[in-house]
Amino acid sequence: MKMISRLALKIFSNSLFSAAGTYRHERPVGDLRDFVERHYGSDHRSSKADSFFEKLRRKERAMEEQAKEIKGEQENVQEGAEFMNEMKQLRKDLDSLKGDLRDLTKSVRNLGSARVGDAKARLWGAATDMENRAEETLRGAYDSVRDQAQKAVDAGREQIQQHPMTSALWIFAAGFLVGKLVDRR
Repeated sequence: MKMISRLALKIFSNSLFSAAGTYRHERPVGDLRDFVERHYGSDHRSSKADSFFEKLRRKERAMEEQAKEIKGEQENVQEGAEFMNEMKQLRKDLDSLKGDLRDLTKSVRNLGSARVGDAKARLWGAATDMENRAEETLRGAYDSVRDQAQKAVDAGREQIQQHPMTSALWIFAAGFLVGKLVDRR
């Protein structure tokens, strides 16, 4: 009797495991939906799984939009930096103009004319006015660039707070790529 039950058990297990092996190798390996359908049946793939995947898709789209916004803000910051460089060059030109005006006033002083004194005052006034306008423009540009940079930093912080795991993965990937690029040099 024991022998018959062992033989029956062996036949049953061989047929069960061979069928399971065949089933496992017949179906292609797919995404999470295929996994759920294979292991839990097609009725489990209904609304819960679909709504979960739809939520994932919406989050991915939102993150892509935020990444585009951050990229646009970074471009604005770069434009602001270029503007600041131009303003620095303008300031150097103004300083050069002041030097030229000093030289001119020294030459005019030697002429000793009363009209020259008025021209000198007007020149100094014009130079001072030009310098004040340039400083105001520089301050405005600096404040604008600083505000844009702060917005970009705040958006990055908000992104990290809303999606810490995804952000950590992106940061890890970026660090990995930068590390690979630095290692090659």
